[in-house]
Amino acid sequence: DFGNFVSCLSESAKKKICITGWCITPYFILKRPQSIENGESRLDRTLGRAAKRGVKIFILVFQEPSLFVNNDSFNVWNTFENMDENFKVLRHPGLIIPQLWSHHEKMVVIDEKIGFMGGLDICYGRWDTH
Repeated sequence: DFGNFVSCLSESAKKKICITGWCITPYFILKRPQSIENGESRLDRTLGRAAKRGVKIFILVFQEPSLFVNNDSFNVWNTFENMDENFKVLRHPGLIIPQLWSHHEKMVVIDEKIGFMGGLDICYGRWDTH
């Protein structure tokens, strides 16, 4: 499934991880059930281990108009930017007056060689089950 894909490839990344999403939950459990590994497959911990190995991590997340949508892109930015200098998070669009549109690309690319594009964000409420 998608969570296992992201977790396994993040652990093997050598240079760069790029993620785009409409909504991202930093503490999202990538491998389920979480009780098996005590939360070590959380997105923030998995990407944090990669960053400590020197992997550059770029994240693009939708900057929601907070009056209409609550996906807390500030939390995504704050969590990852403060974890390690190898993180770069961009909230888009960076407009003073929010527009009621968003990018809906969901993508994970590892070392510019292996990628996943799909319709699921890496966040709670969007499980990749049948």
